Amino acid sequence: MNDRSQAERVLDALEIIDDLIVVSRSVDDLLREAIRNFIDIFACDRAFLQLFRPLGDAGVIEYTREPWPLVLEGKDHEQDEFLHKVIATARAREVVLSYGSEPGPGVEPIPATSVLHQQGVRSMMVVAIQPELGPSWFMGFHDCAKARRFEHEARLLERIAARLAHAVTSLESMAHLRQSEDRFRALVEHAPEAILIIDVGTQRLIDANVQAEQIFGWPPGQLLGASVEQLSPPTQPDGQSSELRITELLALVAAGQEQTFEWQHRRADGAPFPCEVRLVPLPNPERLLVRASVADITARRALERERERLDAQLHQAKRMEAIGQLTGGLAHDFNNFLTIITGQLELMGMARADAASFEAELALALDACEQAAGLTQQLLAFARQRELCPRRVQPGAELERITELLRRTLGAGVEVDVHAASAAHDCRLDATQFVSAIVNLCINARDAMTQRRGHLKLRCANQSMPPGARVSVDGEDIVGDFVVVEVHDDGSGISPELLARVCEPFFTTKAEGVGSGLGLSMVYGFVKQSGGHLEIQSELGVGTSIRLYFPPLFEQPAARLARESSAP
Repeated sequence: MNDRSQAERVLDALEIIDDLIVVSRSVDDLLREAIRNFIDIFACDRAFLQLFRPLGDAGVIEYTREPWPLVLEGKDHEQDEFLHKVIATARAREVVLSYGSEPGPGVEPIPATSVLHQQGVRSMMVVAIQPELGPSWFMGFHDCAKARRFEHEARLLERIAARLAHAVTSLESMAHLRQSEDRFRALVEHAPEAILIIDVGTQRLIDANVQAEQIFGWPPGQLLGASVEQLSPPTQPDGQSSELRITELLALVAAGQEQTFEWQHRRADGAPFPCEVRLVPLPNPERLLVRASVADITARRALERERERLDAQLHQAKRMEAIGQLTGGLAHDFNNFLTIITGQLELMGMARADAASFEAELALALDACEQAAGLTQQLLAFARQRELCPRRVQPGAELERITELLRRTLGAGVEVDVHAASAAHDCRLDATQFVSAIVNLCINARDAMTQRRGHLKLRCANQSMPPGARVSVDGEDIVGDFVVVEVHDDGSGISPELLARVCEPFFTTKAEGVGSGLGLSMVYGFVKQSGGHLEIQSELGVGTSIRLYFPPLFEQPAARLARESSAP
């Protein structure tokens, strides 16, 4: 064969291998088809490939030309010293090795005692290939009909081996890239937060996971191509422009500075919601990309507000308890001094009963002591230390009983409307203190009305708080059944900053010299001492509602029937 025909044969062979490399989509397909074509490329009787694995040789691919049988597949050649030496030498040197029955330059003999010689192999050429990525293997071809005189085959096999090694490395790199992309996609798709990929140049989304579509409420696939401004309201809660701030943040991230911040986003229906956002740069040779991780913190904000509310309630309860303890102690001490003074004044009156002027002065002193004693009783009522005389009371009936008294007390400018549900339960209360509390609340309501003219509504009804409902009254969550007495006015209302202090003793919103500041504190103490709760709701310019929650006094139906039948 002349040099030109050899060159053409080499080019044809390399073209075959190159075509296989182009169309192959996996390493296994490429190697299997390459070995299959060895039969024609090298005009051999048997072509083979054996993958190297850490624990030995395995994974054989073998093709033969008739009538030569397969001899490697399924065979264990580790016990054959010659074949073991061939494989070890090929792996160590990574060059083409030639073997034949008739040794020559660069050709080693095949021992007559070897397994290969006994299987009819008269010449062979082998090479070991260890790519940068992927499997390593040992491949070659056998001549069985007669021994070959090697010419260009070594160079051709070497060039084919180099092409296959490069192709396997490329295929493995692509496979690894696909696996990495699949892993990244799986991580993104199953992430608990929304993941957005932003093109900094256009400020548009080029990718988004399913969670992003759910959080923002967009239909599947519609987020792609959307601008980042579409996901935010025009301005943030602090007044800054969303568009300008987004541009600043993306510029910082593009410069390599990761950003984590809270942001107000907007759903597809326009509803705003708070989020925590983390922006990180994504490496890309063609354009600036940023990955945004967006977590909806609506639930967290609600928990924070609830915690703040409970902390404020606890603080207020402790504050009121401390004021009550202080007030009670002062009232007791003050009352002790008043007892001594009153007793001495009475003794002096008995001794000097003959002096009319002295009797007048003494009467003034005793009257002042009585007023001071009344003050201590009010303080003790707030401190829940006043002695009560509780009995079965129908709060609704008491409201109806004092309706006319209230109308005369409040004046013609106040329209009084009383409604007591007939099914309202009885309560165990001090009736006198209950009436006093209602009168106090009504007078305060009248004083809050413009020119003492307005509407006053008194209501009494049962109310049930189911266990699943969270109803907060007087700084604590309550459940169960209650009898609720409500006093509602359409007066000027109370500002939020003053509302927390209205039950403190001596605190008043009235002008100086008008009111002692003990009325509402006395009501608060009475309600708490009766086992109830006090709730105040007020809005400036609208009015105020004060609700007294008392525990009901339940009784067996037979007892109620007996009591009602004995009533006059």
